[in-house]
Amino acid sequence: MKSTSCFLLLFAAWCIGITVVFAEYYTSAQNNTYFIEIKNKYNWHNSETQCKLKNLTLLSIESAEKTQEINELINEHFKETEKPLLYIGANDLAEEGRFRWTSNAHEFNYTNWAESEPNNYKNHENCVHIGLYNDGTWNDVDCSTKFGYICEKKEEQK
Repeated sequence: MKSTSCFLLLFAAWCIGITVVFAEYYTSAQNNTYFIEIKNKYNWHNSETQCKLKNLTLLSIESAEKTQEINELINEHFKETEKPLLYIGANDLAEEGRFRWTSNAHEFNYTNWAESEPNNYKNHENCVHIGLYNDGTWNDVDCSTKFGYICEKKEEQK
């Protein structure tokens, strides 16, 4: 009975044109799988924890090709909705101004900061997210801000 009720609710939403988006796995054109959570919002630390609970890591974007891959994935799956603000796996918590990927502790070799970013607004922005400008560029933000997040398989799992 419970599953029938859920089906009917989703069918009714579809019939009247409501877009229902849940956290789920998405596969890119390059056949990489990502988990994207947009419904529930978390601070950066809890976003990282949510990825770890799934045996994943917050997304690392270490090339222009990966930026394009993620942009295409988001544009394809979220074309009917507002583009999500998503935490990625980067911060400068250990040392101000030296951003690192949490998946491998490497400093950035590639960056895709939005214009005038990172700006460490009010001297309190240490975590990184995408989605603010809908172009794949990065923005630094206070780590306590609540956003969705995007995870990927750990390097050794790929």
